[in-house]
Amino acid sequence: MNLTQFLRSTLLLTTILAMGGVSAWSQDVLVTEGAESSARSKRKGLITEWLGNKITLESSGRARQVDADQVVEIQTTWPETYQVAMEMLQQKRFADAVGPLQTAINSETRPWAQRAMAGKLIECYLATGNEGLAVDEFVAITHADPQTRFYNLAPLPWVSTMSNTGLTGNAGAWMESTNPVERVMGSAWSLAGPQRNSAITVLKDLAGNGNASIAALAKSQLWRTEDRKSTRLNSSHA
Repeated sequence: MNLTQFLRSTLLLTTILAMGGVSAWSQDVLVTEGAESSARSKRKGLITEWLGNKITLESSGRARQVDADQVVEIQTTWPETYQVAMEMLQQKRFADAVGPLQTAINSETRPWAQRAMAGKLIECYLATGNEGLAVDEFVAITHADPQTRFYNLAPLPWVSTMSNTGLTGNAGAWMESTNPVERVMGSAWSLAGPQRNSAITVLKDLAGNGNASIAALAKSQLWRTEDRKSTRLNSSHA
């Protein structure tokens, strides 16, 4: 996914999630816009899945895939508790929104919609310092959809001063996992601890992962180590 696709996907996700209070549609509607034209069209049916950049829409007994980067709006029905959670999020009441979001996810039967709401749950956990819970949700999302559009929500320590004792305790086991997402999580949260050298080795390996999103996360964490080296070098010459 290039930068333009990423930004458009993020904007689309925001549009979808902001419509939590709408429940008037008897079917789903995809509002699309062509890459070379601003003309918009509506496609009606039932969204059965959204994996990576592909939305599957069933209509009249046929299933077809629509590129998510061509979709500018999705009209669908959301649980009532999701509307409550969205109002709380608009007020930045992240801790209060956790309960309604969990209830909405449990009452939702569509996997793609559950993942969309889980993305908002990750935001709440990160905003309230619950990185461990955020990791659990993120790993679950990426397990169901390895090409997920939610990699921008990866619960990683983006600055060297970030630490979490609870996560550090699990990080070693995550580094040994066969799941590359767990390996990224474990390595990233180990950079500030005694397993730093092992973490760097794992991250260098993951930087060549076939999943471009995972590779990008690994490279971003390696940049943190380079920044730290530069800081020490500049201090020694001060």
